[in-house]
Amino acid sequence: VALAGVVAFLPIRSRGGLDSFTFPTPAGDSAVQSEAQPQDAIYQMLDAAREGDLEKYLDSFGPEMQANLRQAVTEMSRDRFLASIREANEKIKGVAVMEPERVSENEVKAVVEYVYQDRNETQTMTLGRSGERWQILRLDNTQRIQTLIPYGTPVQQQ
Repeated sequence: VALAGVVAFLPIRSRGGLDSFTFPTPAGDSAVQSEAQPQDAIYQMLDAAREGDLEKYLDSFGPEMQANLRQAVTEMSRDRFLASIREANEKIKGVAVMEPERVSENEVKAVVEYVYQDRNETQTMTLGRSGERWQILRLDNTQRIQTLIPYGTPVQQQ
């Protein structure tokens, strides 16, 4: 059950020239972050999923989700688990992480929007601070958003 929510959300960028894309840090490449930001855990998870780095991927999640994911890896096998999260996201064209909403000093909620050819989907994540870093604690179900103009539609000037 936990895997279904994670698979719907996780790996990205296997089509449309996104294979070589690395998600930027919230402050950009030229700025140095003095402390970790909640979005860092999301970017780490997305990059790790794309790269097939299972330990980095699992490390993006809090202890409870990490335990559930490790159980899924054991049941499915490492290769099948990584293949399933790649396959589930092959049609994703892009992703946007909205500014997190602070719930408490050590917890935030962030909305992630996935762009597909024919629709967009959003998913709310709850992230928690553990020492100096942030981890994904919970994933809500994805919500479909109908797009008025599908991704890739040529723009015509009138």
